[in-house]
Amino acid sequence: MTIANRLSAARPELPTDLDANGFPQSYGKTSQQVLLASFIAAYTGVSPEKVGLSAFDKTPIPNWNMKYTGLMRLDWFKDHFTRFTISHGYRAAYS
Repeated sequence: MTIANRLSAARPELPTDLDANGFPQSYGKTSQQVLLASFIAAYTGVSPEKVGLSAFDKTPIPNWNMKYTGLMRLDWFKDHFTRFTISHGYRAAYS
């Protein structure tokens, strides 16, 4: 309810009448914007009064890939491998 009221207050041009459940008509309990912000608040433990209302974070999550080949400098690796690479990556996607 708190998030629905915050969203409604941010858009005063929309109807502010309440539905049967006490939510603003423009932002009911099944509204996508209300559910996304509510989920993020519950999942992260942030107060509904302070959680961001945007579906997308202001700071994008980077996609990255890292490779390390420095172990080939050690004699044991040189004797047993022609190439030895450790890699790790992360890919973020909003959908």
